[in-house]
Order: sequence, then C-alpha cells, then structure tokens
Amino acid sequence: MDENFDRIVNCPLCRGSLECFCRRSTARGDSGESYFFKSYCDRRGEQEGSNYQTDRCPLCDGTGTALARVTDSTKNCTVCSGAGSVETTVKLDIGARRERAHCSACGGSGKKAYQLIEIKTFASAPESCYFSFDGGPRCTVSQHANSVAVDLEGAAKAFFAKWQPASQSAYLRGRREKERKEAEERARQEELRQQELKQRRIREGLCLTCGRALGFMDKMSGRQIHKQC
Repeated sequence: MDENFDRIVNCPLCRGSLECFCRRSTARGDSGESYFFKSYCDRRGEQEGSNYQTDRCPLCDGTGTALARVTDSTKNCTVCSGAGSVETTVKLDIGARRERAHCSACGGSGKKAYQLIEIKTFASAPESCYFSFDGGPRCTVSQHANSVAVDLEGAAKAFFAKWQPASQSAYLRGRREKERKEAEERARQEELRQQELKQRRIREGLCLTCGRALGFMDKMSGRQIHKQC
C-alpha cells in the first residue's frame, strides 16, 4: 500500500458497517439478451424500494475502513467565481450605481484554500459505487479503481474527523506481512530455478552463462563458461 496514506478512516461507502445498499437493474441489448447492472450506494433511505438490497461492502474488504491522506489545495472562490471582486449596488440620494469591490470572502485573490482528503480503499470497485454526505455532491468510485478525493467541508469534514494512524491497522500489518512472505517465496523459487538450470547445463556440457554448447577449446581448458561470456 502507498506509504503516503498515513491514516485509517471509516469506509465512506458502508460507513464502517461492512454493509451497503445496492440497486439492481436489468437492460436488454440489441440481440435480445438481458444484462444485469448493480450499483452500490450508502443512502439508507432507498432500501425500501424493491430493487434495493443490502450487500457486502465491495470496497473495504471486510474491514469497514479505508486508507486516507489529507492535502491542502485551492479552488476558485464561490462568492466571486474566481474574479476576486464582486459587483455591488450603491444607493445614492437619487438613484443608485453599480460598483465593483474586493471580494471579502477571498480577500480579492479569487482563490480559496481548502483541504482535500484522498481515500484509497482496500478493494477495487467491481461495479459503480458512489456516496455523498448530507445531500452534498456525489463522490463516485469508478469501476476497477480504488481511490477517490473528497472536499473536507461540512458533513464530510465531520465524518472524517475521527481517524487512526495507518500503523495501527492490524489488517494492513497482516497484508504487508503476507506480501513480504510471498515476495520471499518468489525469490526462493527463483533461486531454486536458477540452481536447477545451472545443474542441468553442467550435466549437458553447456555454458553456464548463455546456455549454448561449449566450444572445443573451452572443453579442453576445463572451462564451464565461454571465454567471451
């Protein structure tokens, strides 16, 4: 896993419950065949429909958690739309006039600093997955991807306020240990393969380096490797 993701948060799809609601639908292709689609969401109010059902969360791999990191970013100020100034109406004794003034929300810069949380789930989305916070924008985890970025504002900021260091994840430690053992086993198998290859070349009188037949002079000198190798 990426070492830059330094914290563990609740999985945003299942909210740490290991379960989420999915919607199943059927479509018919040009050839008349039926195709089934399933999309996951965490909006509990939709489970009452007949085409919604509880399913195992496809992203957290049974942990209820996800990896995350917080980064600082900037975006256009929503008050002035990035212009740095806003148009106001000034009331005069007789009539009024339009004036432009520095945007007080961004101080005239047109930019607003904010925090972004990048989430990496332990499994890739097999189907379309999305979640949202209190009617905010929909955050989509695309198929065969396992990362998504969310603005840390409002309900999302409150949701991700609770976190733990990634080093405290027993699941992550176990996963890394498994990956380490698998790498050691692959290295051991490769070493055995190289030893077997060496022994076979010795038995067949082949060059230990390139595997081609040794020349007469090499055999006469007792060399097991071509002089040019």
